[in-house]
Amino acid sequence: WKCKIDKGKEHALICKTIRENFEKIEKEVKKIHSYENPAILAIPIIDGSREFLDWILSEMDS
Repeated sequence: WKCKIDKGKEHALICKTIRENFEKIEKEVKKIHSYENPAILAIPIIDGSREFLDWILSEMDS
């Protein structure tokens, strides 16, 4: 970071949601994150368990 090696501790947060929720999640993470530029990524799902994917969609409709 800024041409220096940093050995700070980090934790990964995985949010499983739909694309339409990305901006809301990004905004909330930036509010509480201590980093100036946190790694906030959207990773597309190519395939997965049909039951799990259906469950995610049903939860977003709730």
